[in-house]
Amino acid sequence: MSLQQTSLRPEIFPGSSRLIYDEIEYGLLLLAGPPGVGKTIFVKESVFKSLRDENSIVYLATEESPSMIVDSMRKFGWDISDYMRTDRLRIVDAFSYRSNKPSESKYYIDNPENLSDVSITVEEAKKGFSNLRFVMDSITSLTLNVGPGLGQKFMQTVTGRLKAAKALGICVLDVGILDETFLNFLRFIFDGVIEMAITEDEGRLKRRIRVYSLKLGRHDTSWHEFQITNAGISIS
Repeated sequence: MSLQQTSLRPEIFPGSSRLIYDEIEYGLLLLAGPPGVGKTIFVKESVFKSLRDENSIVYLATEESPSMIVDSMRKFGWDISDYMRTDRLRIVDAFSYRSNKPSESKYYIDNPENLSDVSITVEEAKKGFSNLRFVMDSITSLTLNVGPGLGQKFMQTVTGRLKAAKALGICVLDVGILDETFLNFLRFIFDGVIEMAITEDEGRLKRRIRVYSLKLGRHDTSWHEFQITNAGISIS
């Protein structure tokens, strides 16, 4: 399969038609990188592309409330309000508890340290969905609340159920906050790892991305520079 042929496929994330040579229908990808590199924007653009391609999405949000997600995506031209009204996008809100404010989502978690409740709520949000896509932003926040031991058990459960449902998902991890043992565990249980990095060169920030590993098909392993533009992620 040539690169020209793969470019005809719908993108499952920004730049996927360039970085992955084979068609990927389902599987779970870990998106790992330092804070501030652009992981959340990458995930939100992936969400919008998936919705536009007629998929249904469960978005487990630990970093923002549903209204914050809607507002931030609109700034890039990604209006998801209609998808929420038609129930194609279901946000599992594990953030609003911090402010003691009511959630805009019916899938609300008032105590994210109760990982059993988180798991049950995710399962409830999945009901009735076909062509399921899953996003979690982020693993880091949830694990910091409970510790890596319980975090491992939770991630094993969630990834196992998503794989059984043949979902395609992206889960975000902040590198450098949790220990290397936990990172290696996640690399083991996920079907692929996308890495992001950021460096400073002569006063200018350079962001790079690569597919570190992928069990699901052939892929490019080299680093590619990318920029965050008004329209999202642009990979050179």
